[in-house]
Amino acid sequence: LLACVRTCVGAHFTSPIEMLPLENLLDGAGSSSSILSLLSLQSLSDVTSEICDVRRDIFSLSIPGGHPHTWNKLLSVTLKNIEKMNDDLNKLFAPPKEEKEEEKPFPSVNTSFARSIMSPNMRSLAPPRSDKQQSSASPTAPQPPKWVQSLSD
Repeated sequence: LLACVRTCVGAHFTSPIEMLPLENLLDGAGSSSSILSLLSLQSLSDVTSEICDVRRDIFSLSIPGGHPHTWNKLLSVTLKNIEKMNDDLNKLFAPPKEEKEEEKPFPSVNTSFARSIMSPNMRSLAPPRSDKQQSSASPTAPQPPKWVQSLSD
C-alpha cells in the first residue's frame, strides 16, 4: 500500500504544470516573494525555449512608438533578482563586522606562579631580574664606549 501511495504521489508531482499566460509569468517574476519570483522566471525560461509565440510576444515592439515594453519589464525584474542574489551572497560570505574593543594592557605575571608552571627541563631565556634591578633601572640611554668618545675629539 505504501509503495502504491509513493508511486501515485511521485507521478502527480512530476507531471507538468499547465502553462500560465505571459502576463501572469511577468507579474509573478516581479513579485516581492523570492520563491514566486524565481519560479516564475524559471517557468518563463522553459516556456520561451519551447514556444515560438511566447518569444515573439516578449521581443515584440509596441505599436505606437516601437518600444519593447515586455522586454524592458523582464529585463528590470531579472536584473533586480540578480542584484538581490548578489547582495545576499555578499552578506553570506562577508567577514563578520567586529566591534573595536579597547586595548587592555596585559595583566602582570606572578613570577613565582610562572616558575611553578615551567618545565624543569626548560631553561629560562632571560636572566631573572630582582626587585633592586627593576627599581635601579634608569630610563636614560647607556654611555657610549670610550673609543667612540675618542673619535669625536
